Amino acid sequence: MTTIIRKFEAITGIEGRRYALGGVTASDMGALAAEEAIAQAGVDLESIDQIIVAHNYGDMKYPGAHRDMVPSLASKVKHKLGTRCIPYDIIFGCPG
Repeated sequence: MTTIIRKFEAITGIEGRRYALGGVTASDMGALAAEEAIAQAGVDLESIDQIIVAHNYGDMKYPGAHRDMVPSLASKVKHKLGTRCIPYDIIFGCPG
């Protein structure tokens, strides 16, 4: 198992894994990440034209819950940010 983990790290550069707290959805994490990125970039929220979210799983409120793909994650992030930009999801196998 250790050999597999080392090979995975060497190939991907990923050194660790994090888990969200219970009740935190992908769109919650997306909105928090977007807020932080917008603040760090020092841009006006209303100057953003589009939100693009790459994923393959949708929102889940708890492990084993039904996956909620509608409305799209980008639409949920847009709503949480309170902006009027165009939301766009890229749905495919491994967006990480």
